[in-house]
Amino acid sequence: MKCSAHHSAVILRARPMDLAGVRAPPGLPGSARGLSGERFRNDMLHIAVATVAEVDLLVSWNFRHIVRFDKIRLFSAVNLELGYRALAIYSPREVSVEGED
Repeated sequence: MKCSAHHSAVILRARPMDLAGVRAPPGLPGSARGLSGERFRNDMLHIAVATVAEVDLLVSWNFRHIVRFDKIRLFSAVNLELGYRALAIYSPREVSVEGED
């Protein structure tokens, strides 16, 4: 489903929810790396949806839980362990072009 010339919609099914769950419960790959906990569930779902949708990059203002070098490396490690590609994560300032609306 197309939203505009530069954006697409993602239809959620079980796979992103399952991947977000893989990151959260104790004993699974993400938990040993500090990617677990109920308070991070929405952040993990954000990462999982981007992963399963195979987005080219994820842009976020969430500097506390997502746009951090240490976390980006951890997200990519879990993705690679589970057979997905590494996820490129940037802040809006890193991808904006000066002078464009």
